[in-house]
Amino acid sequence: MMLRSLMLWAVLAVGLVSVPQQARADDASKEALVRELLDLTGASALGKQVMDNMLMSLKGTPGVSSDFITKFSELAKPEELTELVVPIYMKHYDEPTLTAAVRFYKTPEGKKLIAAMPAITQESMAAGQAWGADLARRVQSATAQ
Repeated sequence: MMLRSLMLWAVLAVGLVSVPQQARADDASKEALVRELLDLTGASALGKQVMDNMLMSLKGTPGVSSDFITKFSELAKPEELTELVVPIYMKHYDEPTLTAAVRFYKTPEGKKLIAAMPAITQESMAAGQAWGADLARRVQSATAQ
């Protein structure tokens, strides 16, 4: 009876240990897919582009010193942003979706989409800034009446 109880506990213990190990293996596989997707899409390069645009707009902001901008530029590391984004992708995408996305971005069409992304981002930001400036002028005009 004692041997049977020990064997039962051993089986349960192995089952409890193997579940977290499988979950860790699944997480590692999913994380690898997320990182591959981020690499394929150039997400860190886009993060740097956004940061550079932000720094350019800060240069014209009253009260923001050149020392601040220099130090900000020195300390900002796109790979830190990647580390923050990986868990977000893992939370919102399952492994089959990530696999399909990676597969797509390796195709000629996917590569073409990625190649245009920096220009699209740059032009979209410029359009957004122009829209915001125009909106601000219209609001000022409407409130001045």
